[in-house]
Amino acid sequence: MKNIIEDIKNNPKKYLIRVVCLILGFYLFSLSIALYAVTSVGASQVDFTNFAILGIFNKWQNKDSGIVELSQYKIALTALYLFLMILSGVFLSVSILKKYKVEKNKKLWIELVVLIILDLIVIFTMPYLIDGQIAMFGKIGYNKWMLSKEIQYQFRTIFFLIAYVLYILGLTFWVHSGWLISPYNSINNSFMKMTKLPFNTSRVLMDILIFLPGVVILLVNPVSWSIKGQFLLNYLNIGTVIFVFATGPLLGKTLNILNKITKIY
Repeated sequence: MKNIIEDIKNNPKKYLIRVVCLILGFYLFSLSIALYAVTSVGASQVDFTNFAILGIFNKWQNKDSGIVELSQYKIALTALYLFLMILSGVFLSVSILKKYKVEKNKKLWIELVVLIILDLIVIFTMPYLIDGQIAMFGKIGYNKWMLSKEIQYQFRTIFFLIAYVLYILGLTFWVHSGWLISPYNSINNSFMKMTKLPFNTSRVLMDILIFLPGVVILLVNPVSWSIKGQFLLNYLNIGTVIFVFATGPLLGKTLNILNKITKIY
């Protein structure tokens, strides 16, 4: 603790930049999710599984069209984040155990405790931030407008792309801060420590791992195959491909650029 306080005194600029990046990251990330969630131009790997959870609990905005209702989004996301935190903890435990067998240093396990505490903070804040952003868009009529039949697919695609840019920016600032990086990001860091894989490869593998439970949940959902097909048309298309396969490589590049600008690491 004394070392941290001393470092803050010696490097106040570094910590100010990290605080600003954390705030920007939280805001832009939650804004991007709320902006794209109603576009039906695909979903991120997290939200595909999240929407599948809402579907199996019969939370539909329009069941025949396969569009889920977002009022319980925060509850589904909280549950999914808890699942990811457990996986992240398992991955990190494996890497720590390998070190512990060599070094016999019990302090190594402090990293696992810190991971759990920080992830729990995000688990019980981020879903509610996103829910607040969704509610804000609902009040100004954006959600209803985007779900109306009059809005052409091309317009919804434009809003999706805007949201995706905000999503990458939000993740970049958030991860660069190094604080409260969430189960979505910490699972990747823990997997990298366990496997020694490079960032881009690990990110893509973890994105696929997050996506797979949504597929299973959708398959066991008792609704008709017609509704499942509509669900897939809404949440598994070009947008999903971009989220799963482009996010890792893009985030790696944007983090490198931001590192060169801030020079705090």
